[in-house]
Amino acid sequence: MAFQLALAQQTAIFQVAHGTDANKSKWAKRAKKGWRYWATDTKKMYFASQGAGSNAASLVSITPSATGQ
Repeated sequence: MAFQLALAQQTAIFQVAHGTDANKSKWAKRAKKGWRYWATDTKKMYFASQGAGSNAASLVSITPSATGQ
């Protein structure tokens, strides 16, 4: 029960924003460190590596393998 309560307070960590690869820069402007973005057209996962502020967060991407689904 305590574990479930701890997870309930951390919902932003588990949520993943999604959209097209072209919209990732708009998302990066408001992203905080650790937030994730799934590009549905290119099937890439992006992670914000710095906090939001006057500059957009820098993004680190993971590309799926050619045989993955």
